[in-house]
Amino acid sequence: MDELLAASRGVDEKKLLKKLDLYLIPLVMSIYLFSFIDRVNVGNARLYKLEADLSLSSSQFQVAVSIFFVTYMFFEVPSNLVLKFFTPRRWIAFITVSWGLVATLMGLVNSYGSLIACRILLGAVEAGLFPGLNIYLTFFYTKHELAVRVGYLFVSAAIAGALGGILAYGIGHMDGVQGMSGWRWIFIIEGIPSVVLGVITYFALPNDAGTAYFLTDAERALMELRRRRVYGSTKSSEQMERRDLVKAFTDWKVWAFCVAQFGVDTMLYGKPME
Repeated sequence: MDELLAASRGVDEKKLLKKLDLYLIPLVMSIYLFSFIDRVNVGNARLYKLEADLSLSSSQFQVAVSIFFVTYMFFEVPSNLVLKFFTPRRWIAFITVSWGLVATLMGLVNSYGSLIACRILLGAVEAGLFPGLNIYLTFFYTKHELAVRVGYLFVSAAIAGALGGILAYGIGHMDGVQGMSGWRWIFIIEGIPSVVLGVITYFALPNDAGTAYFLTDAERALMELRRRRVYGSTKSSEQMERRDLVKAFTDWKVWAFCVAQFGVDTMLYGKPME
């Protein structure tokens, strides 16, 4: 501990936080922004002959919208358990590329069944993103600093809700280009950036403070001090056991936050996906 104190001497913690925000938050926000656009753009595609081209009834369209959340809920927890083994950089990059490919391929569907299949896959691959990003941020920020940074994710979701409609309006005017309807171009053009972003994520997103290319040795020492304040200095304090999972699922505060999150998500998803 004394060695870390000596090594981190002269580093301003407030400036360190600003540096973390500068390098991490824009990328994290961009990832979540595009994930939100790609999951709700089916509502915008509906305005550009999606239902007519695929001969969908209103109820079939609503099923296609809702089926996304079935696999999304089912795969959230397993996806974040996988994150521990594959490292955040690899797993988040994999998730981003995967949903980008699925979202892009939605522009090529030709039946109700293929649309349903894509929505099911999209829910599965996007499931681990939001909780995964929350876990990832804990590698750099203390619990007292997290609220603001998680709030940035909700800001990006709100921006996506507004930006998605504007993008769809412009892309929708490509109706007829290459013989494809406007809704197909919406899926393709809004999906491709996610694939590119996933590749960028693989190279730009550090796994933790120890591998953060933008930190100096002194700043890494301070980050280690911050980590020890939260977790202690033993490895066992960071390991997850079965009893930790049981404790999480039986904690009333977790369920209270679930209810609150339900209200937030209802507002975020309700209008964009109509």
